[in-house]
Amino acid sequence: MGTSPFFFRDNEMLNRGLDKLELLRIVEAVANEKSIDKELVIGSMESAIQKAALTKFGNDNNIEVIINRETGEIKIQKILDIVEKVEDPSREITLADAQKNDPKNKDLKLGNKVFEELPQIDFGRIAAQSAKQVISSRVREAEKK
Repeated sequence: MGTSPFFFRDNEMLNRGLDKLELLRIVEAVANEKSIDKELVIGSMESAIQKAALTKFGNDNNIEVIINRETGEIKIQKILDIVEKVEDPSREITLADAQKNDPKNKDLKLGNKVFEELPQIDFGRIAAQSAKQVISSRVREAEKK
């Protein structure tokens, strides 16, 4: 009996969706079990992922990680300041380049920040371990208080 490739693809997509919701279920479980604020748990995960992303993309970058509280989706973005003359290409961009990258945005001006979406990375065991350590230490801090 063969399996339809369409079924497999749908199933894969379903699993990807479940992974994100699974993340939120873990947050819920940890928060309830340890009686700590969900926001603290999500913040811990965001900082662990940010640490892994800085290791992957370079520590000189200004990277922000946002976990969507509704969907569990993880967004990793590099923050660049719009400047007249670029001195640090990992943190700055010229107005002309920013406009080239985002031609639809007519409001760009010097001093603004632009967000460059970074590819999702496989955090693997190191990131999972890191998240676990951050959560454990935050849990201990919260329990002390």
